[in-house]
Amino acid sequence: MNRDELSRRIKPRFNRNRPADPLPGQDPVPALSPVAGQPGSQDPAGQEALRQEVLAFARRLADDRRKRLPVRVNLDHLVEEYHERLTPSVREFLQALGISQAIIDEYQLGFDDGSRIGFTEDPGQLGAFFRGRLIVPVRDPGGRLVELIGRGLRDEAPRYKTLSGDLDVLFNQQVLPDTDICFLSDDLTDALALIGRGYPAVAVPGAANFREEWAPLFRGKEVFIAFENSDAGRKHRERVAGLLVRTASEVYRLTLPEGAKNLADLFLKAGPDQAEAQLAGLIAQALQEGAYSRFPRDSRNLPAFLEEFVRRHEGQLEGCSTGLASLDRILLGGLREGLYVLAGIPASGKTTLLRQMADHVAAQGVPVIFISLEMSAFELWAKSISRLAGETVGVADILSGRADAEVVREANLEYAAIAENLWTVEGTDRTTIPLIAEYVHQTVNERGRPPVVVIDYLQRLPAEGQARGADQRQRDSLAVLGLKRLAREHGCPVVVASTLSRHVALETGLELFREAEAVEQTADVAMALRVRGARTREELDAQLRQDPVPVELEVVKNRNGTLGVVPLWFHKAQGQFTEEPTTRTSREVGAGCTST
Repeated sequence: MNRDELSRRIKPRFNRNRPADPLPGQDPVPALSPVAGQPGSQDPAGQEALRQEVLAFARRLADDRRKRLPVRVNLDHLVEEYHERLTPSVREFLQALGISQAIIDEYQLGFDDGSRIGFTEDPGQLGAFFRGRLIVPVRDPGGRLVELIGRGLRDEAPRYKTLSGDLDVLFNQQVLPDTDICFLSDDLTDALALIGRGYPAVAVPGAANFREEWAPLFRGKEVFIAFENSDAGRKHRERVAGLLVRTASEVYRLTLPEGAKNLADLFLKAGPDQAEAQLAGLIAQALQEGAYSRFPRDSRNLPAFLEEFVRRHEGQLEGCSTGLASLDRILLGGLREGLYVLAGIPASGKTTLLRQMADHVAAQGVPVIFISLEMSAFELWAKSISRLAGETVGVADILSGRADAEVVREANLEYAAIAENLWTVEGTDRTTIPLIAEYVHQTVNERGRPPVVVIDYLQRLPAEGQARGADQRQRDSLAVLGLKRLAREHGCPVVVASTLSRHVALETGLELFREAEAVEQTADVAMALRVRGARTREELDAQLRQDPVPVELEVVKNRNGTLGVVPLWFHKAQGQFTEEPTTRTSREVGAGCTST
């Protein structure tokens, strides 16, 4: 498709009035962020070492997949099986979107009805993996089948599942060489609906999965970005537009109207008679508003903001529970996108609490990446097993080999289901924030949803770029800024431990962070573990020698909620925290919500 063809399609609504040029001094090409760009080291040996780290993580994901999937899967045969199982109701749904039978056959769309498919040496249970999902085959530019994606047809989480988890091409990428204008969607059904109406469209399953290296595929083209109508979709749209503007001739953003979750939703609500006119209106509006600018008017974002509110109002966006009910109440349901800092003096139990939270999140089926820059994976596993085994087995018993072997085996079997959603990475001097971001990207590609990232701990994160040679306070400041960007760009919670000096151990509130103001200012939520009731250094040391240790988890900053204090008991021998029955909120401690 070229400009003349597009103009003819939308002629009744077409308007080429363009807004003013960028403001004087405005950089038309945004600088790469530390997260979205390449790893900091430009040394060839360092780059190769980083590449090996990423490959090692990818092999772990591949090993996990091999445990779940049958051996020697014949993808072509699998596509045929799913295509034949496309039910009349799913076919009717696709046709309501404007996806004709010809498109269904051309792209070999299918459906998993949940029945067992037995055509491999070990048939496995693929039916359970994609059950109830639309199956979309993905081919490389040469037409070779490389991936199957299962797209949920309702509100399943995750929205997408990939068979191999290693998607390195865009859906329908093969159309790009033959068109000057294309549409980029973050939803496969949106792209198919556009294709069904004669528009060249490609898609990435989830905007967070769009890779920087794909930007050159759009060189010299006019690109219309059509992402979901939500705050996350808006953020990813801006990120991707910033990447494409380097290579594309023009980048436009389709702004969906209020009440439309995505293009498919808009088409269904509009009906077959009005869908084409609705789309033509969106394209004309995008052209009238002009190409991508780093300084857009707020009016462009209002529909996305309202749609985000509606989702939250309907309870569609609940946080990931931490396992501590009182803390979840303060956090308005648990962990959401953003940066969470858990601070405490040495030996206060920061690592134990982080691991307990990570295990609880993973038990809910949410992927967790645990970056350990101090303890080994075996030591962390011992904490998890001791907590599951109960009071009969302590962490020290497991580490020393004195624990009852049968009890440990039983706890390990129970832990297996949790471990399916947990990746523990033993950090090195190369585990920088860009490398962690690559781990997040691979996990999203594998699991179809952003993980919870846990980092133990901030002061151990390797310095990169301008942070090299800086003092510890400056390094911490740059590190939390990079972690905040990682959370925003990937739409995930990032929880990082931070060490406090013993000089502030007896303080409360924001005074706990007086030696780390930049950390507290950047964090969305700042929490501190401190010994409960200790008024002197002697009392502090005496209580730290107890087991259990009476502690408090104080939320001293909560950008979007209340403050509060959660009384806990730290059971050191079992590697576990338990709650007291009551929790003081901000009203009881005499503080208000932080809004900065």
